[in-house]
Amino acid sequence: EPYRSKITKSDYRKLTFTDIQFVRKAGWIIGLDGVILSTQNKGKNWFIEKWGSFSFRDIYMINQKKGYLIADNGFLFKTDDGGIKWKIVSLKNIRNHLKSIDFNKKFGVIAGSENTLLLSTDQGESWNKVNAEFPLNNENFIDFNDVQLLGENQIWIAGDKGNIFFSPDMGKNWKRYQYTLH
Repeated sequence: EPYRSKITKSDYRKLTFTDIQFVRKAGWIIGLDGVILSTQNKGKNWFIEKWGSFSFRDIYMINQKKGYLIADNGFLFKTDDGGIKWKIVSLKNIRNHLKSIDFNKKFGVIAGSENTLLLSTDQGESWNKVNAEFPLNNENFIDFNDVQLLGENQIWIAGDKGNIFFSPDMGKNWKRYQYTLH
């Protein structure tokens, strides 16, 4: 595992954490500079590792064993053993920053910079780029910062510059959500 290394106590104050998730007693905290913390006892003890200099942005654990990490520069990682080992998943021609990942049953979605949106229909075993027309206001690209699957058909995206997008049909068609501030 060429990316693994140890973190010294003097490094702790320099850490930036980006996401946290618990599944029953198991938990994970991820961060910039390749940092992954894991626990198997609800946080009583934490194991800390450094995986290269990857900027981890979001984690989604489907269960205590299977899960995914996303990072800048188009990196997706998968574990089948609760995070003991993480394997890089190849995403063809994706180099944009990946920012958010979500699952609902067998469906998965990843959102990132410059209109990057990836879908999975097999619980993350394969991913396809969504080539949809987003209703942008005179802009070529915006960054998608967070994504949420709602039910088996709806996708919501929160993006830069006040943009919120909604798809009622798993990404085939998109609408800009028109919100009113009260």
